Amino acid sequence: MSFETATLLLAEDNPGDVFLIRRALEKHGLKSNLLVMEDGQAALKYLESIDAEDDVVCPDLFLLDMNLPRANGGQILARLRQSARCQETPIVVVYVVGLSRRSRAGAQSRRRPLLRKTQ
Repeated sequence: MSFETATLLLAEDNPGDVFLIRRALEKHGLKSNLLVMEDGQAALKYLESIDAEDDVVCPDLFLLDMNLPRANGGQILARLRQSARCQETPIVVVYVVGLSRRSRAGAQSRRRPLLRKTQ
């Protein structure tokens, strides 16, 4: 049985967390093309290019850190909801223990799974 390689977009500014996610994917034998956006502005720019250019791939899954520099996770979630091509793509919201109750509630209200990471 063979599986296609999934395209995952990881919006994460912490290199250690990027390493751990890569390691987890490898350890579990998950074939993936991991696109890493190191800040919110890069993630927003990529999302805009998806809708503007047919040859830019819409990821199969978004892994989104809510506390990104240059644009926060809420801004990225809002942009995803507006995307003509990616609004149905699953999103896993990653947050640190200190994320405000309001931010967690906002992500959960959009039916997004939450993954808590330690500081």
